[in-house]
Amino acid sequence: MNSTFEIRIGDKGRAALGRVAKKGERWKVEPVSEEQFIITRMVAVKSKLPVARIVRRRGRKMLTNDRTVTLEDTQKALESFP
Repeated sequence: MNSTFEIRIGDKGRAALGRVAKKGERWKVEPVSEEQFIITRMVAVKSKLPVARIVRRRGRKMLTNDRTVTLEDTQKALESFP
């Protein structure tokens, strides 16, 4: 989700953002005209973590989950490799 903020430019040509920018934030600047532009805060989309647990089988630790891998899944994975 991206947010758009208003920037006010004073008499001395200084720009002020509507709120304080935090360290590490990324912004995208889109010029509308010579005097106007839109600044948009870019937000990274966080992916969900896979649900897996560590189990011990035959003396080895393995990651397992409830999903079963089918032959079609294996073929798709092999096709994606060069």
